Amino acid sequence: MQKNAFASLTWEDCRLFLDQRPGLPEPPPTPVMNVRIMVRDVDVHWRRATERGLRIVAPIADRSYGLRDFTIADPDGFGVRFATRPPAASRG
Repeated sequence: MQKNAFASLTWEDCRLFLDQRPGLPEPPPTPVMNVRIMVRDVDVHWRRATERGLRIVAPIADRSYGLRDFTIADPDGFGVRFATRPPAASRG
């Protein structure tokens, strides 16, 4: 029997708690929710995600809501969105 695994990550002033539980049902094909992580250069993170073959939910693009972002799905199907505010959008 596998035990639950728990990790706490600190990034700048933020903390992220991760919990792994074996035996859960299969995740849905697309995330039902996601968390957005603002980064300085989203294109760097996009290259890392594609190099590692992560499951892409929404490819990188400039969005109508003023961000450049992309979304991946973690192994449990939770969406993780990485975003940057493009220079033109931050001036407006």
